[in-house]
Amino acid sequence: MVWNWLRRHPNLLDVVIVLALAAGYIGTAAHSRDWGRVPLAVLTVAPLLRRQRYPLAVLASVTIATALSNLLYSVEFPAAAAVAVYTTAAHLQRRTSLRASAATAAALLVSGAAAGASGRLLSVAIALGAAWVFGDNLGTRRAYTRALEERAERLER
Repeated sequence: MVWNWLRRHPNLLDVVIVLALAAGYIGTAAHSRDWGRVPLAVLTVAPLLRRQRYPLAVLASVTIATALSNLLYSVEFPAAAAVAVYTTAAHLQRRTSLRASAATAAALLVSGAAAGASGRLLSVAIALGAAWVFGDNLGTRRAYTRALEERAERLER
């Protein structure tokens, strides 16, 4: 019931996602008592509020903020980047989303390797790959449903 209501209000769903991620990212920054991480955490999750309208721009900004966080502090699970990859795969053409997501994965893996967190890189790659697969699946299903609806409308006429 709540899920259906949130699906009908996508902007509210984006706010819920951003608040949940912000709690995690900012909580981690506050727990480490490194207050320089807080603005970077905000820059990592805030663009997700506009993820459905500007998926590529959001993916780029989240990737840059996450890579900076990797280099300056420590490698964390890239939840915000995974949400941005998912959105890109769900809303853009497959070729475009695959290229953008591969660039994101490369940037985060390189920044993670440079930070010396080679043990976490496999989980980062799996998370980003899974986000792309789920997003691409949703985008393909939406396109198929749209094509069926258009065909049914043509047949009615």
